[in-house]
Amino acid sequence: MKHLNYSLLICAMGAMMLCSCNTRQAALNNLRNFNTELQTEANYYDLGDWKKAAKRYVKINKKLLKHSYDQEEMAEIGRLQGECVNSFKDAVSNKIEGAANLLKGLWEGLSGK
Repeated sequence: MKHLNYSLLICAMGAMMLCSCNTRQAALNNLRNFNTELQTEANYYDLGDWKKAAKRYVKINKKLLKHSYDQEEMAEIGRLQGECVNSFKDAVSNKIEGAANLLKGLWEGLSGK
């Protein structure tokens, strides 16, 4: 009976370790997948898509903070986060540039140039 209890305890501990590794790895994989999605689909996003993307980015980062990573993984996380933020920055820049061109055209139309 005592041997069975120790076996069950060891199995339970092993299962918990595997689950924690999977969720730890899943958080990193979510960031990778999100970054890939932004790289390929961002040109087609509208304002609603960007709002959803921002919420998703926050959720992913909250999950990442729940785990510890080695230095190599932290470097990859930093790179991926930087690329994601750059995608957000590019989207804002494009919207501002589009609005500026709209205003320029409006001004030219009003002034008769």
